[in-house]
Amino acid sequence: MLMAFLVPIGGLVYFFKTTFETAGNLETRIIGSLVGFIPLIFSAVMFLFLYLIGVVMRSYYLKKYSEEFREKFSVEKDIWYGIKAFPEDEEDGQEASK
Repeated sequence: MLMAFLVPIGGLVYFFKTTFETAGNLETRIIGSLVGFIPLIFSAVMFLFLYLIGVVMRSYYLKKYSEEFREKFSVEKDIWYGIKAFPEDEEDGQEASK
């Protein structure tokens, strides 16, 4: 998919480089214009990386130690997992009423 996007662009660049002399140093002008944005791009990538690492670590430990967290903060099972997590309790109550 990436190649389907890059090949036509490369073909256009080659066409303009061979047709128009002023487009001969197009790569140099593009890279030169992007140099000022490199710190911004680097900062954005690092911020995204650090944010995602925090989310992944928090999710991992919450999944691994979920029951310990629930017990530490004294949360009932039906609130922590939701009422639908325990359908056998509802079935037992229905059978008892019959």
